[in-house]
Amino acid sequence: MFKVIELEKITNGKNIRNERDEEINELAKSIEENGLINPIFVKKIAGGKYEVIAGHRRFEAVKRLRLPYIECNIADDEKSEKDVLLMQIAENVQRKDMSAQELVDIFDDMKKRYGVKQNQIARYFNKTETWVTNQY
Repeated sequence: MFKVIELEKITNGKNIRNERDEEINELAKSIEENGLINPIFVKKIAGGKYEVIAGHRRFEAVKRLRLPYIECNIADDEKSEKDVLLMQIAENVQRKDMSAQELVDIFDDMKKRYGVKQNQIARYFNKTETWVTNQY
């Protein structure tokens, strides 16, 4: 089930990944500019509250932006701790980072089609120009 939930009703559950502040800040900037593209996944807990199952980084980024609500998918009530762990692993294992070649192709396409400059690409992705240069 999909629902928009107030942040104050959500706690950040156990995460299998280590979070880094600079990455959360970059994600927050992206969400601020582009909106939340994928909702987080939560489960109901006691007291009308919810706990994050998947999307911990997105949740932290939205909190940093001080937004009042976040879009959520709600897990079935029957999810065990094992089910939650397996969902977290699946989400992280199935995610595939873009290859260096894919990034170069995208940047080149942006430059050719839209006349975008390297500094604009860096701003759009909330990265430094050095990061964009290093992709080549």
